[in-house]
Amino acid sequence: MWSDLLKGYSISDNGHGNFKLPLLFVVMLLPLIFNGPGKLSLDYLLARQFKASPWPQPISDGYAWGMAAFVFGLPFLMLMPMFGAALMAVGFGLVAGERFLRG
Repeated sequence: MWSDLLKGYSISDNGHGNFKLPLLFVVMLLPLIFNGPGKLSLDYLLARQFKASPWPQPISDGYAWGMAAFVFGLPFLMLMPMFGAALMAVGFGLVAGERFLRG
């Protein structure tokens, strides 16, 4: 099961061969979710132009961790359905807990 992740990229139209490409995109998206864009991004240049704070403080709360777990669970749903569903359930639980417990 885990050995499928260690094989090369399989981009094909038959079966579930395309799970690794969305997984790669999600892994590349996670630093943007938790750290924000870099100095070469358009919003950084616009913030400097309008004299705004170019580096707002990142919020690493239940919403961010829940969305990361939910989005990270989507590609795993194709390869390992129980693990993907568990990640999505954890993500939903974190978002719901943040929403209803903290208001």
